[in-house]
Amino acid sequence: MAYKGHSSIVNNLKFSFDGAYLISIEDKNRAIFQWKYTHDDEGEASGENIKVPKGFIIDQPFNAGTSKTEETAEDFKKFEEKECWQKLELEITRSKAKGAKVETSGDLPDANVAIKYVHGYRAYDTRNNLKWTKSGSVLYHTAGLGVVLNPVANTQSFFIQHEKDIMSLAIHSNGAIAATGELTTEFDIAGIYIWNIETKDILASLKKFHINAVRHLRFSPNGSKLLSIGEDKDHSFALYDWMSDKIIASAKIDRGEVTACEFKNETEFVTCGVKHIKFWTVTGYNVTCYRGLIEDFEPIVSCAY
Repeated sequence: MAYKGHSSIVNNLKFSFDGAYLISIEDKNRAIFQWKYTHDDEGEASGENIKVPKGFIIDQPFNAGTSKTEETAEDFKKFEEKECWQKLELEITRSKAKGAKVETSGDLPDANVAIKYVHGYRAYDTRNNLKWTKSGSVLYHTAGLGVVLNPVANTQSFFIQHEKDIMSLAIHSNGAIAATGELTTEFDIAGIYIWNIETKDILASLKKFHINAVRHLRFSPNGSKLLSIGEDKDHSFALYDWMSDKIIASAKIDRGEVTACEFKNETEFVTCGVKHIKFWTVTGYNVTCYRGLIEDFEPIVSCAY
């Protein structure tokens, strides 16, 4: 069974001592996921096909997470010598003696995992990706997850539809809708999802313009349009009527890195970067642009109207 969230190789997995959680660590960006583990108690209680060696019966559960007393240490010694699994406190599963033949039905286990908490925030190669929502939660992303953090209760909920790293994020002016853009492999199409922050429902999926990555996203002031900037060699932009899944206009921006973009109104916006600052106007399906002139030009990393 596969679970979404990580967007690259998961190189470490570990259950907590009590078996209630599964911790996973992603190789590429070191995101740490905490999964809540649930299982079918009734199936475990039946003890089907579990044989304990004769004369080795332990009435009390053995807690693998604590070894503070001599009695616990002695129990663990017996546990190893007999080469037998005994029931762990809040056990995850039942197993046979070491080396015994395992009988399987071929069916999936009566168990499931769901993401409980994620430790990590992608900041080393992204910008403008930490937002306040209408409800007072904090919106950000890590790995392939859109994360909504309630700072009062310290709980998280997740948008899990991306199968690749999220590289860009924008929030609608109403504070209830988010847009997230992907990083993908070279020359592959990079997708954009627009989704409801509260319910995590997908409102639109835009996957027909950008390659490599969607580096920047910005909603227009009234939220009807979405500006996206890609990671192709010319850092092209697309202006969407996102509710209709329609590109209104597109153009090449600059060969130099683009670091920010911002709307002035529904038809005008600015882009800036390492080697440029440009002012754009969209009239119908036509785009016009003029370059800002700055003496001793140095890289610009942010802009605002």
